[in-house]
Amino acid sequence: MDRNIQPIYNPLTEVKIPEIQEYTLRNGVKVYAVKATGAEVIRVDVSFGAGNWYQPTPLIAAMTNALMREGAGKQSAHEIAESIDYYGSHLQVHCDKDNAGFIAYTLSKYFENTLSILNDIVREPRFDSNELDVLVMKSRQNYRIENQKVSVISRRILMESMFGADNPYGEPLAEEQYDSVSMDEIKTYFNNYYSNKNCSILISGFVTDEHIKLIDKYFGDDFGNYINSEPDYILKPSDTKFNYSEKAGAVQSSVRLGKPSINLTSADYPKLQVVNTLLGGYFGSRLMKNIREDKGYTYGIGSVMVSMKQSGFFTIISEVGADVCKSAIEEINKEIDILCNTLVDEKELTLVKSYMMGDLARNLDGAFNIAETVKSVIDFGIGADFFRYQQECIMNISAQEIRDLAQKYLSKESMYTAVAGRY
Repeated sequence: MDRNIQPIYNPLTEVKIPEIQEYTLRNGVKVYAVKATGAEVIRVDVSFGAGNWYQPTPLIAAMTNALMREGAGKQSAHEIAESIDYYGSHLQVHCDKDNAGFIAYTLSKYFENTLSILNDIVREPRFDSNELDVLVMKSRQNYRIENQKVSVISRRILMESMFGADNPYGEPLAEEQYDSVSMDEIKTYFNNYYSNKNCSILISGFVTDEHIKLIDKYFGDDFGNYINSEPDYILKPSDTKFNYSEKAGAVQSSVRLGKPSINLTSADYPKLQVVNTLLGGYFGSRLMKNIREDKGYTYGIGSVMVSMKQSGFFTIISEVGADVCKSAIEEINKEIDILCNTLVDEKELTLVKSYMMGDLARNLDGAFNIAETVKSVIDFGIGADFFRYQQECIMNISAQEIRDLAQKYLSKESMYTAVAGRY
């Protein structure tokens, strides 16, 4: 082997799409399975359309979700934790803008034991008032700590600017709202949204037909009283494009630029992901090269697209030296301008395409990675065909399309800017 000769480079042009098997329980709940051989470990995700969007008052969705695991069935919170540890399992709660639920990791031989605990949490939470007091206290303390961070402040400002303060996507949380959390509201929210009619299950790993039968055994009966009503919240972006929250003595300022955008259901979404990657979606992006490598204004900067059921948004995120905050924003806008008005050269575009195909291959490698990746498309009712379409978009998008999409979705005039720290 002559090490002076570079190995032949074979670009990745196709990623194999894993099979996602679909089952229906006796009560109509959809179960999606990603089966794999190897280690006898299973991940099961029980999800409900019970995220922040559906809550009648702030904090209720997250508090309901968190309190459900603090005692259920015949077990206290401590006993649940001990049982999970005894079986070598791990249990997570999750609550985001749209969905809430529980993720359990367990050995195959203890799957039924773990599923039994999960069933109690979903069907028979105790809703102990002492546990609620502790949860509120801990959450309030965490809020106080987090709310001192410039990154948290700028995120709150930007979300309110993009979506308005009168809906769960943009409403800023205030500390006094912790005083209003009531057990009655939590119980009502649980009864209305934690139902088999509002549930889906995603299982991955060493999954057999026997595991599917066990899911039907524990989750196949009807439960809950789903109300099936959409809130009438209104998304109303602000007229003010720039917002600043001063934090005296801050060494760094948190800078966020963003705007409401399309979500995963749009045909343009996978194409816009290419535009996002080019601008700030990976370590070799234009923003990283300019703001970090060339100017030295920050340790890191990136852009991301976020997809939610009622909307989506695009955002650029960084923490920069307070003394160069204005210059950093000017340079960010400069890069947006270039993207909107200049065709990307073929070499750079080929590099971005290669990175994105490799990233997709990594995300679809291994049952747990696959489950995490496909969860988003399942939530939107799209299915695995999305990934085939995504590959086509990545491989076939042209420089002209990128410029057109940037002009359509990412013009600097449409961006909101939020700064926390010193400006």
